[in-house]
Amino acid sequence: MTEHTPGPWEIDPRAANHVIADKRSICSLGFHDTSLPDGGQAENSANARLIAAAPDLLAALEIARECIAYCRRAHPDAQTGEGIPVEYIIDEAAIIYLTKRHASAICQASDSPLQRA
Repeated sequence: MTEHTPGPWEIDPRAANHVIADKRSICSLGFHDTSLPDGGQAENSANARLIAAAPDLLAALEIARECIAYCRRAHPDAQTGEGIPVEYIIDEAAIIYLTKRHASAICQASDSPLQRA
């Protein structure tokens, strides 16, 4: 598989249907449906937001996969369905991911005491 453009990906502030990363274009949605009042612009914007979230979703899935693998090793009874529910593991992985992302954002902030240390 080819490596994708690293995140974060975001919506271009000049065009809600355009996804960018580091000022480079990732994709532009050009769907137009004359049967819709806005020509499909709301759907284009929603799709662009979903595409922009792809790197974060991938990272969360990678953490979830690691957590599931760990739990299967640590709790072999989970194989039978009597162990930890997969939903719990995914929720925990999401919390880990969001915590790491939030901590990273705090450390990168110029006024953060962690940045000055």
